[in-house]
Amino acid sequence: MSLAPLNPDTVRAAAQAALETRLGLIDAIVAAQNERATAATKVAEAQAAERAAAAAELAAIKAALDGGWSAPELRKAGLKVPTSAVSGKKTATKTTPRPPRLQPSSTAAKTEPDAAESTGTEAEQKSPGESYANAS
Repeated sequence: MSLAPLNPDTVRAAAQAALETRLGLIDAIVAAQNERATAATKVAEAQAAERAAAAAELAAIKAALDGGWSAPELRKAGLKVPTSAVSGKKTATKTTPRPPRLQPSSTAAKTEPDAAESTGTEAEQKSPGESYANAS
């Protein structure tokens, strides 16, 4: 079998065509990612606009309630009045402080003779994921 000489220009043109096809796929990825980034920006802007509109709506409802309208009257007129707008009125309430948390008994420390004499750091004494059954 004899080998025919290769034309370098023909081989290079075939390789170049293959690269162009593959680079076209890369271009499609870039275009899709840019389109997604643009859509994500639009979504974020729309969400911010919706939050601002919701805040303005709530302020208007609260102003109507403060101006003498009742929530049932507004609802009867066909308006949506969230319960948070009605319950958002502050009333004078007295809160009681929480009772203090119970501290662990100090008897456990007394039963371990080496507890006070330990010189290792906390990390050396017990790692975060270590269970009591595996403690050394």
